[in-house]
Parts: sequence; structure tokens; C-alpha cells
Amino acid sequence: MVKFRHANWDSYGRVLLCTNQKKIFHITSKNPRIGATLDLNAEPVSTVMTPQHLIVADDQGQMQWFKVEPPYEDANAKEEDQFLVLKQQVDK
Repeated sequence: MVKFRHANWDSYGRVLLCTNQKKIFHITSKNPRIGATLDLNAEPVSTVMTPQHLIVADDQGQMQWFKVEPPYEDANAKEEDQFLVLKQQVDK
């Protein structure tokens, strides 16, 4: 059974959802659906968003830091372009 842990709104009106699965779900708020997922090595407990970074704390006591690119904001954009894009993991 999937259990909710944490949700965080990004500044683009989307939700980052942490559950007891080893991934983060990126969900649209306008037409609610899972649009992207981020696979992790452990279950995420919490997230912190900045305009350029995503920091994830997991249940193993580790933190992962990702550089992100904002979604492409255009009514005619492809659905896959309307979500955050992880550019790279930051070695911190």
C-alpha cells in the first residue's frame, strides 16, 4: 500500500509528492496527473525547492541535491516539457 509522507508545491503550481516508494512524483495541479517521477535509492521523507535546486532527504539519513531547470511555460508546449527537468546531481 502506498503511504503519503510529504508534499511540496513548486513555484510553477505543481506538487512534489513523497510516499513510501523510492521515488518522487511530480504532479500537475491544473489537470491533476503524474507527469514525471524521480527514482531514488531510498524512500524520500522531505523535499526543499528553490528556483534552481531540489534537495531531498531520505529515510536512510542521506540528502540528495539536484540542479533543476524550470518547466517550459507555454500553452502549446508538449506535456513532457511542462515539468521540472533534473539537470544533474550536485556533489555536496
